[in-house]
Amino acid sequence: MSNYTKFIFLIFISILINSCAEHIVESTPSIIDKQNQDKVLAKFSSIQDRVLNLSCAVSGCHNGTTFPNLSEGGAYANIVGVTGSSGQNLIEPGDANNSYLYLKIVGASGIFGDQMPKGQDPLPGEVIDSIKMWIDNGALNN
Repeated sequence: MSNYTKFIFLIFISILINSCAEHIVESTPSIIDKQNQDKVLAKFSSIQDRVLNLSCAVSGCHNGTTFPNLSEGGAYANIVGVTGSSGQNLIEPGDANNSYLYLKIVGASGIFGDQMPKGQDPLPGEVIDSIKMWIDNGALNN
């Protein structure tokens, strides 16, 4: 094949690829994508949306009437690096096992009061694992 023929062939392929690009659309979410939408990720925004807003920052609990306020917009500043009444940081970045709120949700021995969330079933193991991973990874405001 001559260089001229190769050149024409490459131009043809380039035109073909570019003309098809406008017809490419996003695929419909798969079953796996839909299942992952409900998972709590090891990110603060996911924990706020799927745990704190639904199980903690509710009427009669930590919605501003009881310390710490876990309402959206202020929860991060109210728990990360903040010392609780136990004398322990509520969230100790990088160390879930020394974070009092983590110990409360796992129902560790030595905590004061009930396991959280109070009056509800304990959080599922995968949610607790995500919270632990978020704390152990530095408890970033992400």
